[in-house]
Amino acid sequence: MNTTGNFRILNSRNLGAGIMESFMQTATGGTVQYTLADYNLGHSWRIHYQGGQQERTLKFSGNTTDSAFQIRGNTGNAKFRYKLAIGSDEAHASSVLDVQSTRAGVLMPRMTKAQRNAIQNPATGLMIYQTTDLPGLRMWNGSHWVRFSELTDD
Repeated sequence: MNTTGNFRILNSRNLGAGIMESFMQTATGGTVQYTLADYNLGHSWRIHYQGGQQERTLKFSGNTTDSAFQIRGNTGNAKFRYKLAIGSDEAHASSVLDVQSTRAGVLMPRMTKAQRNAIQNPATGLMIYQTTDLPGLRMWNGSHWVRFSELTDD
């Protein structure tokens, strides 16, 4: 596709309009890739599917090397550069994650003590809700799982 706004049907079965690839099918090393809405002129955004490895991508970026927002299906990861606000227009200046709601809370991952102990190399500050052996909130302090002191608050 080019930057002049032309409409083209390419020999490679690609269809494009404007400066954005509307739909593109390519083969890389025998793997079929489908790309819908791919744009890149120093800035990047795309919706992408790669057949052989089940990759799915939704990416918006300030440039091609620094993704501001990216979700990749085959890794199960979502990357948000800077801050993420949920339930608000923007995150508080002191936070990287700002969740606001007057009707619901944040639900920590729930697991048994055995599942908790199977976490390899937990990050300091990792939090979970333990469902067995004195159920409650736990946090990894860098060397041990620590139980939050819990008092009834009715």
